[in-house]
Amino acid sequence: MKRLLTVIPFLFLLLACQSQQDTTLYFSEQMILDFGSGDTPIMLIEKIGDTEVTEEMIDGNKIRLGTFEVTCESDVDTNKIGEYEVRYVTNDTTNRYFTKIVTVKDISAPVISFGEDGESEEIELSLEEYQSYDFASYITVTDNYTEQPVVTIEIDGSIEAGKIIGLIF
Repeated sequence: MKRLLTVIPFLFLLLACQSQQDTTLYFSEQMILDFGSGDTPIMLIEKIGDTEVTEEMIDGNKIRLGTFEVTCESDVDTNKIGEYEVRYVTNDTTNRYFTKIVTVKDISAPVISFGEDGESEEIELSLEEYQSYDFASYITVTDNYTEQPVVTIEIDGSIEAGKIIGLIF
């Protein structure tokens, strides 16, 4: 009986140690949100301990992992380029908080489409048609930041057997 009483406290200690979860927060290396994305700063936490953060763990401005929560207390306007000071708070026994600088910038490249309705298509032109063809009407450019992007078309090529080689957009 004495031996059993010695083992029971050890088992409780062992179980208590096993239930401790690692709540170390791992943030994105680059604290950047894309302009116009609607993403939130909570999405910049990539891992809690050894656990990868998934969409299912995110609820608004919180991430939940079991009973552990981390909350982002700051708002960021992803429709306004700039730097924002963001505060994250945990609900563990120490109520840790972290202040990070989050940058909103345009990191999405413009989308360039060729042809009608953005469908790439090959066009054949005679030399006379080529000299007066409006290439800009053949190209559509959209961008999440610049409402009316400017496209410069440079024709740098040669004519070979009636075909133009080396069109650069």
